[in-house]
This record gives sequence, structure tokens and C-alpha cells, in this order.
Amino acid sequence: VTGGAGRSPVAAGFRRWSLRGVLVVVQVAVSSVLLVATTLFVRSLWMASQIDPGFDLDRVAIVETDTGSRQLSEAEAAAYYRAALSRLKSLPNVTAVSAAAVVPLSMNSIVTSLLVDRGGKDQPVTVNNNWILPDYFRVMGIPLRTGREFGEADRLVKPRVAIVNETFARRLFPDRSAMGQRVRRPV
Repeated sequence: VTGGAGRSPVAAGFRRWSLRGVLVVVQVAVSSVLLVATTLFVRSLWMASQIDPGFDLDRVAIVETDTGSRQLSEAEAAAYYRAALSRLKSLPNVTAVSAAAVVPLSMNSIVTSLLVDRGGKDQPVTVNNNWILPDYFRVMGIPLRTGREFGEADRLVKPRVAIVNETFARRLFPDRSAMGQRVRRPV
């Protein structure tokens, strides 16, 4: 069976596609892809909101400040932070105050090289670290598995003390406790 001037019905159907028809099909296809991508993105955001960040989000207020832009000396910066912490502690409903160089979930980090004592031989490692003040873990609601928090006296004590996370302890001391182990900065 032929349609019209010797063309098959199938070939005649393809010729009926106009530019408008093609654009509608492309628009529906792109819209479908965007709808699926949006659904997956919203689902990922919801799942991320269900993850425990490891600290107390409900009772913590984070205040960020930058003394570097003011070009303060080390002594001036220390005085500034002491005054700021004192003022924050005096606010109503504030139960504890601490400070850290890197705020959780900020995507910032401080990378440090360390030497781990391996029975008289030093093993170099690179780690992320943070500088914190006493009460940091209590303020953030982060439980310590073993050991203790820093105290004011730890600033003056030699050798210095460190608090490490479980990943650090498992990676560097898989066969023993990290308590009492020695790490140091390269000279």
C-alpha cells in the first residue's frame, strides 16, 4: 500500500515532524532529566541533614573573627581573644565558651607534618589539626573516648600534649593505645 505519490506511510509520517515538534520533544526530555536530578539532589540534602555531625548543633553558637586582617601582633591578638572570650562568658544563658582555629563544617583545615616515634625511628606523617582552647569538647558536646580535655596548665607544660581522633589513633597506632605515644613536629 502506498500513500499519495508513491511514498510509504512511514516516510510520510517522518516528514510531518516540524521544528516545533522537535523542540517540544527536546524540551520534555530536558525537563525530565532536570526533574530526576532535582529529586536526587533534594534526597541527598535530606540524607545529609540526618547525619550526626559529631557535635551538638542545638546548644552551640559559633562566632568567627579574623585578627589577621587587622595586622595585630601576636600579643595584641591574644589580648583581643581573651577580652572577646571574657565578654562572651558574661552573656546571659552562656554556660561555657571556648575557641578553635578551625570551625567544624567550615571546609577549612590546617595541615601539619608530624614525626611519629616508631621505637627510635621517626615516621613522617601529614595530618589535619586544629588549635583549641580548654573546654572545647564540652562546649561542642563532643564526647572523649579516653583521656582528658586540655587544661590551662597544658600551655606551660613540656612536652606538650595532644588530643587525637579515633582515625588518627587507628592509622598510626593500630596495635596499641594512642595514650602516651610520642609525636613531634619536624625541626
